[in-house]
Amino acid sequence: MDDDVSMATDRRYTLGIVDNDPLVADFLAHGFANTPMDVLWALTDAGQALTRCGQEGTHPAIVLTDIEMPGMNGRELFHTLRERHPEMVVIGISAFPDLVAEPGLVVLPKESRVEEIVRLAGMLLHDDSLTRWFPQSPHANPLSDAELRALDCYA
Repeated sequence: MDDDVSMATDRRYTLGIVDNDPLVADFLAHGFANTPMDVLWALTDAGQALTRCGQEGTHPAIVLTDIEMPGMNGRELFHTLRERHPEMVVIGISAFPDLVAEPGLVVLPKESRVEEIVRLAGMLLHDDSLTRWFPQSPHANPLSDAELRALDCYA
């Protein structure tokens, strides 16, 4: 497990990301580095995501999906995944989360921080280690040992 995860988790979770904007999908995928979630895929098409969810090796525990997309939207993806894979956690993201009223689907603002998404996933997965997770800088102290000794002597 990575040293920069401050709250030890019982396990790691797999994540699939769907957003019709390739830049947003890529940004989100990179945002989950150093978290207890491993991004399996980041796609721009909900139909492709549905296919990946049904395949061995690309079936994530969690799907993070944009709500408003051309073709199959996030609501339709949520309902189809709920029917086919009831154990899968689906979290929606939207520029206008207050306008999304979909029973059973939790929708966060698109600008939500990664730790908010991780904690929400923890609540939905009933995993307390995720609900208490927070990111920690990979370098707890940017000073070298020699610099710390020098400061200690100076003090």
